[in-house]
Amino acid sequence: RESVSAIFSAGFKDESKLVEAGNVVVNGKKLTLTEDRRLLLYPEITKEDYLGKSVDVSFDSKSDFFPDIKESVLVPAQMHVTSNIGNGEYFDKSEDLIINWKADPQFEYAYIAICASGLPCYTDEVKNTGELRVTKDNFAEFERESQVVIHIGCGQQKCMDDGKKEICINTAINARTPGLIVK
Repeated sequence: RESVSAIFSAGFKDESKLVEAGNVVVNGKKLTLTEDRRLLLYPEITKEDYLGKSVDVSFDSKSDFFPDIKESVLVPAQMHVTSNIGNGEYFDKSEDLIINWKADPQFEYAYIAICASGLPCYTDEVKNTGELRVTKDNFAEFERESQVVIHIGCGQQKCMDDGKKEICINTAINARTPGLIVK
């Protein structure tokens, strides 16, 4: 089953204090400021609204501290990840892990994290080819009966600089398995 969620957030700091910065608009929809001072997009979105598309992001600054921006940024397409792990129930640490996904040629790298409860974690940056083999020796320290979560994603960071301050926009997609039991 595939699902999608998106969080559009912005955090602006002057030293360690968050400050009011202005309005952020994504594809014509204004973000609203929440109590924890992140900006979230409402109403609910669907994957058809953003995945695999360019979105227009504008920032109307309310201070001299930040520049105004207007940029078009690409959001990665859905990855459609498959693997040889045990039907979403277990993680067999005695076998190599083979992961396949629909590679987006507009993103050069994919990122993977495989973490057991607490530690250890296996992380890597790989060419976004649509296939990855992680050898079983990387899982030697994973304890049996612990839970493992696998993340694989891709994305980009686009930064603008007005000579005084830099503002960056990140777009990313992350495919995640729920907690699998190590056997």
